[in-house]
Amino acid sequence: MSSSRSSKKVFTLIIISLTTFFAYAPGIPGPFVFDDYSNILNNSFIRLKNLDFNSLYLSSFSVSAGPLHRPVAMLTFALNYYFGNNLNDATTFKLTNIGIHIISAFLLFVLCCQLYKRHTSINNGTVKSVNMPTFIFAGTVALVWALHPINLTSCLLYTSPSPRDRG
Repeated sequence: MSSSRSSKKVFTLIIISLTTFFAYAPGIPGPFVFDDYSNILNNSFIRLKNLDFNSLYLSSFSVSAGPLHRPVAMLTFALNYYFGNNLNDATTFKLTNIGIHIISAFLLFVLCCQLYKRHTSINNGTVKSVNMPTFIFAGTVALVWALHPINLTSCLLYTSPSPRDRG
C-alpha cells in the first residue's frame, strides 16, 4: 500500500473514530438502568478477583438469559469490572461499548473497501487499488452505520430492557 493510500485510510479511520466518540460522549456519564441491576450490579459472578479459567467461565454463564445465556456479554461485564474495579460508575462499561462499536465501524470500512475491490476485479478483469471514491464511499457507509440511532442502545445501555422495565 502506498503512503498516500495509507494516510487516507488512517485519516478516514480517525474521522470515523472521533465523530463516533463525540456523538456518543454525552451519554457516557449516565447511570446504570433497567436490567443492569440484575445482570451487573447484583451479579456477584462478574466481580472477578483473578483471570483464571474457572472464574471467567463462571462469570460468562452467570445469567440464564435465554438458551445461549449471553456468555460474551457477561464476560465483557466481568472484564470491565476486573480492569475498572468499580461497579458504582458506569463509565468504563460505556467506554468499552463505544470502543467495540468504533472497532466494528473500522471493520465495516475495511469490508466495504474489499467488496469494492472484488466488485471491480470481477467486472473489469483486473484488480484495482482502492482509490479516493472508495475511501469516501466506505467511510460514509461506516460512519452512517456508526451514528445510526438504532445503535445508541447497544453502546450506552448494557442489557436490553425486559418487558417489565418498559411498561
